[in-house]
Amino acid sequence: MKHIYSIANGVALGSAGIIMMGVLSGCESSEQQQQNKFLVIEQQANGKYIVVEEMPTEGPS
Repeated sequence: MKHIYSIANGVALGSAGIIMMGVLSGCESSEQQQQNKFLVIEQQANGKYIVVEEMPTEGPS
């Protein structure tokens, strides 16, 4: 009987771990939702570029 109890305990612990991973990955994906941006860049005298202005936009990229 102890063997069945230990298997059930392991299954419950594994299931809880899988559910927790799903919850955490769901939180990450909403934060990383990409947003289209309109950028104004300027070339420096040394050949490098800098972002002068950055504005969020809607619609296709």
